[in-house]
Amino acid sequence: LDYLRQLLDLVTVNPDNTRFLLFALIGATGVAVNAALFALMTSGYLDLVPNGTLLASLIATQVAVLWNFIWNTSITWRDRVRSDQLWRHALRYLVVAEFGALLTTTVLFVLRGLGLEYSLVDQLIGIVAAVLLTYRLNDRWTYLEQKPALQTERSMRR
Repeated sequence: LDYLRQLLDLVTVNPDNTRFLLFALIGATGVAVNAALFALMTSGYLDLVPNGTLLASLIATQVAVLWNFIWNTSITWRDRVRSDQLWRHALRYLVVAEFGALLTTTVLFVLRGLGLEYSLVDQLIGIVAAVLLTYRLNDRWTYLEQKPALQTERSMRR
């Protein structure tokens, strides 16, 4: 327990580490949403997407993207979100998420092409790869910290 407490202290001391921890925790809930929806659509019980592994992957990923955007905007990067720029954040988040979705789906099909037929496991491996990419892109682009505009020389003289 002491080791885990020290590890948590190390992670939460640095604001960037705390932000990644929040992103990862929210992402874990998104993974659960993604995996549950993907499993439901490919289980054969409901035949929502018959033989549609690709379509099921894309739908599950998009629902998880929306879920994660709402929570990351509200919690992880709340200090960088301005209400007048919410649409800009949403569009950028979507672009970043699409890169992540493309990576997730690509990994799924590459692993299947290698002979692995564990669709849910392949999907989860793709999600883990996408997390590393999307965190950095969101932190450096989607929720880029706005620097105050430089004062003009005229306003500085006053």
